[in-house]
Amino acid sequence: MKKLFAFVLSCVLFYNASGLVFAAPVILGATTKDQKIEYKKNARTISYAFVFDGPSAKNEVVMKQFEKTIEKTTAPDYKVSFSPKNVFVGDWTDHGAKVASDKALNSDALMVISLGYLSTEYLNDKPNKKKFVVTIDQYGLRDLGGDFFNPVQQSVKGAMLFKRLINFKKTAIVMNESFYKTQKDWDSFLKPKLTGIDFEVLPINNENVDATVQKISANYDAVIITPLFNLTEENKKLLISKLNEKKLPTYSTSGREDVVDGVLLGTGAYDLDRKLAEATSFSIKGVLNGDKAKPTQIQFYEDEIVYINQDTADLIGYDPHLRVLNNAEIISAKKPQMYTLSAVFDTLNKQNLDIEKKIAG
Repeated sequence: MKKLFAFVLSCVLFYNASGLVFAAPVILGATTKDQKIEYKKNARTISYAFVFDGPSAKNEVVMKQFEKTIEKTTAPDYKVSFSPKNVFVGDWTDHGAKVASDKALNSDALMVISLGYLSTEYLNDKPNKKKFVVTIDQYGLRDLGGDFFNPVQQSVKGAMLFKRLINFKKTAIVMNESFYKTQKDWDSFLKPKLTGIDFEVLPINNENVDATVQKISANYDAVIITPLFNLTEENKKLLISKLNEKKLPTYSTSGREDVVDGVLLGTGAYDLDRKLAEATSFSIKGVLNGDKAKPTQIQFYEDEIVYINQDTADLIGYDPHLRVLNNAEIISAKKPQMYTLSAVFDTLNKQNLDIEKKIAG
């Protein structure tokens, strides 16, 4: 039986000047292989435009997942049309998101899909858009914000788990500078959510990585890393490397992708991009079919997992509890130890031990 998922989706859909809001309940099914897509003879072609808040190495991966899933889910009634010229990218500022969003609205695409928080904010507040517009709140940042699509619990619960495992005194929360500017008072906003955690939110950009690390190493004994899509891949890895050199335990709200890059711990659900793309595409088809706009809360069944970078744990001297290891995905760049018969004898020889062969009389 295929595993079914239900996913929280903060999705606001608008058409022309109607001001109607649509959020549909979604059941997601896992497929084992791609099937040939067949269309009805009179299937209408829908052209799509994508908007990202800023450049990121992950943008293309996310977009390809959405393209593939939308095409499969909207068939057989609708064909898809995707074009590189209808992918619009901001510069991680409010103004940049506005420019990218307006270009998408003025393009020849029939439907605009926003995959960022800043473009979502702009498009949700803009009247008379003259197109179908799909916005996914804060998906582009997956951060500690109030309307986080999962909704904030994934990041907050992970941070609380990090506190229990590490028992730190004070942590720095490193945040995308553009997203940092969306709240005037992060202390008041996050304190009720991060009960019992002494923290300070530090904005980061590509120009202040070294200064941020210097401030962290002097005042904190742990670090929470929120999605830093505003950093280049090189600068993000540099940040992680420098924190590991300082022997500071780190936790990522992004989950596996940052743990692979060297962060000590992370939590997340499997295939977030695919699940959100499936949920969105079902909503897209509903709107194209003329479904009545009706806000609906969607139940989310968690399938979170803890990720641990064993190499980082060895480097900073962290010894995870066996119970944690038994319920986590262990990530390591080292080759696993081989337990062949020759290896056993070699180990015994190095330890100057003998094996006695006893024959029953």
